[in-house]
Amino acid sequence: MNNLDGVIDLHVHVGPSVAERIEDALEMYYEAEEAGYKAFIIKDHYSPSMNVATIIEEHLRKGETRVFGCLCLNNSVGGINLNAVDVACNMGAKIIFMPTVSAKNHIDLHKNKVFVGSGKLSVPEKPIYYLDENDNLKPEVIELLEYLSDEQPDVILGTGHGTAYEIDKLISKASKLNIKKILV
Repeated sequence: MNNLDGVIDLHVHVGPSVAERIEDALEMYYEAEEAGYKAFIIKDHYSPSMNVATIIEEHLRKGETRVFGCLCLNNSVGGINLNAVDVACNMGAKIIFMPTVSAKNHIDLHKNKVFVGSGKLSVPEKPIYYLDENDNLKPEVIELLEYLSDEQPDVILGTGHGTAYEIDKLISKASKLNIKKILV
């Protein structure tokens, strides 16, 4: 018995990606299968990962390890974009992450530093802060949470790279809407 039997990794960064990665999704799948993983979720900050996961699942998977995708609500997918979320969920996304590399907090923390997960991009990130001037969640965030609660209760809400204050407000509202699966 392998000591990783049954592991489910919710956060695996692999290629293809605009960010440099040490291996691609298929290589990760083979390693995970050999190690005894039950499943892993491919996470990319810049593009949805369900397509790659689906190809592995439907055409290349030979063992027990499952492969799933997610969506990070960064600028590259339109930020907090309910249409992108709806497509992702209907393509099998297991997690919807609030902004990560586009989060204002992330951008502020990495100013004048190299972020290892940054991609080869020529357009700078526009900071996303999802509270309004009164410190309330913006309407598009509430709409997103209502959608997850009403339409996709099995999809996990990932809090992303926002500030603790933003995340507290997000979790509070998500809890009020009966969202049970939250990854901090």
